[in-house]
Amino acid sequence: MIPVVRLSDYLTAQKLPFADFGQRVGVSGESVRLWAHGERVPRPDVMARIVEATAGAVQPGDFYPASVAGGSDRMSNLALEHTGFSVEERLRLFDLASERQRRRQTSAAVAAESPDRGWTREVLYDRGSAD
Repeated sequence: MIPVVRLSDYLTAQKLPFADFGQRVGVSGESVRLWAHGERVPRPDVMARIVEATAGAVQPGDFYPASVAGGSDRMSNLALEHTGFSVEERLRLFDLASERQRRRQTSAAVAAESPDRGWTREVLYDRGSAD
């Protein structure tokens, strides 16, 4: 298993200030500080530059908690240690969440296909206005 390297750990080990690393990846030092402290997650394009700037030591999955990145190889052991759930229980919970998401998407699609009510949105906006 590849060891998990958080951005803050990488910066500390390399003795890199936030501002210097920010210049390497094209962002402000404040943005780097927010990522290093887990207050924000970088955009995907910036994550790619971070991976490149750290020679792969910091990976995109390292910005997410173990419960979110539990399926990744880098996080799987941490996720199992910290959740207290067995693999079977985690898979069951994942299946339940997937089913809930499918139901939400289906109900949203049905709502988008609303029946003809005999009026339009424009009619509602025009109602009561002086002609």
